[in-house]
Amino acid sequence: MARAFEGPQTTRTSARLDNTQGMYTHAARGGGAAPAPSAPRHAPDKGRHFPLMVHCHLRWDFVWQRPQQLFSRLANDHAVLFIEDPLPDDGEARLDISEPFPDVVRLVPRLPHGTPGDSDDHWRLFVPLIEEALQRHPLLANRFADPVQWFYSPMSAPVMLGRFGARGTVYDCMDELANFRFAPPDIAARERYLLSRADVVFTGGYQLYEAKARHHSTVYFHGCGVDVGHFGRARLASTQVPDAVASIPPAACWPTWAWRSISIAGPTSSRAASSSAWRSRARW
Repeated sequence: MARAFEGPQTTRTSARLDNTQGMYTHAARGGGAAPAPSAPRHAPDKGRHFPLMVHCHLRWDFVWQRPQQLFSRLANDHAVLFIEDPLPDDGEARLDISEPFPDVVRLVPRLPHGTPGDSDDHWRLFVPLIEEALQRHPLLANRFADPVQWFYSPMSAPVMLGRFGARGTVYDCMDELANFRFAPPDIAARERYLLSRADVVFTGGYQLYEAKARHHSTVYFHGCGVDVGHFGRARLASTQVPDAVASIPPAACWPTWAWRSISIAGPTSSRAASSSAWRSRARW
């Protein structure tokens, strides 16, 4: 039988959480002096410059791909809180909070080894810590009122969607995560829950667009690509390349998603890009 998810109590008109839920007694621990936030480039509580609260299964410091490409740019007009999936750790439940990019605050929950329960139980453990940090942490305080929540994975949606005074919900579907090896068995049910409550859905591929459009009335295909400004720095003479990487032919280093992104423009562009890379001996 498919699992039903109830989630926080919200209303469509106000999109505000009934904050009688999720109250826990333990508070976020400080890890020494916290860094001062970068100077805001916008007023997040005025006009169109609302904050963005991203829920992502990918790590900010992993591959520079769709989330990094989008939010490094959206941060010019919106404060971004990038919430990653929990990582196992020793000690008590806590939050690692940093600012890896101007106006992008990274939040990594640290889950004690052996914590019982499922994904929902773990996120409920972190809700009061996040609420506390939003009020008190110098990188977060007074910056993330009335955010738009932006989900890349549906796993945390039953607990997190609609919290923190969210004004709206975006589901940005990069991949069919249910088809991944070792995918959680209930991820499809969680995605149905998210789709039923999202205000808008973006997809990274056209087949994904066709699939999600069957379940939501406001779906847009927004294809993935290669961030030329970011990866182009590899061709600068000042870029230091490790010896173990410098001798590898450039095309051999291109991951499959890079070839897929180039192929969106068609076979001619793909061949031209490959030829250009080989001629220039670009360092990828």
